[in-house]
Amino acid sequence: MLASSDEFSWLFEGLPTYTTLHQKGMRLYDLGAFEHARQFLQLPATVGDAEAQFALASIIEHSPTEISSQITTLRRQIAGITQISRQKEHHWHLVTQASQMIERLQITLKAQYMPLYEAAAEHGNIDAMLRLGGDAWNAKVRAQLESGLRVHTPEALLDMYALTRDLNWLKHSAASGHAIAQYLLATLYDKNPTMLASAEDPQEVIYELISSSAYGGYPPAMNWFANRIENRRNFALIQHWILKEAQAGSINAVQQYGLALTGMNSDGTHNDIVSGFEADYTGGYALLWLVNQVKGRGSNPYNIQDKLHHLESELGPAQVITAKEIAHEWREHYPLLSEFRLRACLL
Repeated sequence: MLASSDEFSWLFEGLPTYTTLHQKGMRLYDLGAFEHARQFLQLPATVGDAEAQFALASIIEHSPTEISSQITTLRRQIAGITQISRQKEHHWHLVTQASQMIERLQITLKAQYMPLYEAAAEHGNIDAMLRLGGDAWNAKVRAQLESGLRVHTPEALLDMYALTRDLNWLKHSAASGHAIAQYLLATLYDKNPTMLASAEDPQEVIYELISSSAYGGYPPAMNWFANRIENRRNFALIQHWILKEAQAGSINAVQQYGLALTGMNSDGTHNDIVSGFEADYTGGYALLWLVNQVKGRGSNPYNIQDKLHHLESELGPAQVITAKEIAHEWREHYPLLSEFRLRACLL
C-alpha cells in the first residue's frame, strides 16, 4: 500500500520550502524506498522531467510484478524440462510454447518502462541513453560529452568509461579526483588484481584509491576504508569514518552506527568489539528509529523493527522518548539522503 504524502513529510525537513515532487521522489529513490518514490515521480515524469523519467523507468523495470513472476515460473519450468534425461517431442513442444509466452510477456513488461527511458534519453539524460544503447544513442552520448572531454572534466571521463568500458577513461577520471571513479577503480582492482601492472602492489594501489575516495567525500569508500584490514583495531580511525559516513547522510551508515551502539558485535560489557564504540542504547535506538521511518526499502539482513522492540523493553518509556528527541536533533543536522548506490551504467 502506498503512503500518503504526509507520512514522509519529516524526511524532507531541511529541504527548501519550494521543494518539488521531483526532489521528494528522488530523495526516496536514493534512499531505496522505490514504491513510495514512485508516487512522487509520476507527475514530474509525465510533464517531461528527465531525471524523474529515468528513475521511474528503473523502478518499474526492477520491481517485482505479476508479469515478472510469470516469466520466472516459466523459466523454471523450461529448466526442469531440459533436465529430463530422455526428452520426447512433446517436451520440446512445451519448451517452445513457454519460450514464446516469455517473449510475449517481456514485450508487455518492456512497454511499461521503455517509453520512459526513451523520453528521458530524448531530454538528454545520459543514463537513459546508456540504458537504451545502440549506435544512435551511443553517438548522442559522445556528442553530449564532447565539450566536457575537451577540458577533461572528471564526470565526462567517467561517463566515457560507462559508454566504452575502456579502463583508461576510468583511470583518467580517478586521477582527476573523482571520488566515485576512485572507488569503482578500487573495486575492479580488488576483484581482479591482474588488471594492474606487474610492478604495482595491488593492496597499496587499492588502499590509495579508497583513501582518496573517502577523503573526497564518497560514503561507501568511507565504509570500506574504515573496515580495511590495515585499520583493524584502530578504533579511533574506525569510529571517525563510521561517524563521518553517517553524518554524510548514508542511511546504511546510520544503521551501522546504531547497531554498533546497541551491541551488534558486543563484548561482555556490551561494547562493540569491531568499532570500539561503547554501548549507548538510547543513542543507538535514536539512529535505528530514524532508519525504520523510511518505509518500503528492500530486504534488510537486520530486522530493525524487532531490534527496536527489544531496545524498548531494555530502555523503558522515558528513555524511548529521550531517544526520539535525539533522533529529531540528528536529522535536523544530518538528514538521511541516500544509499549511495553506484549508477547502473557503471556496474
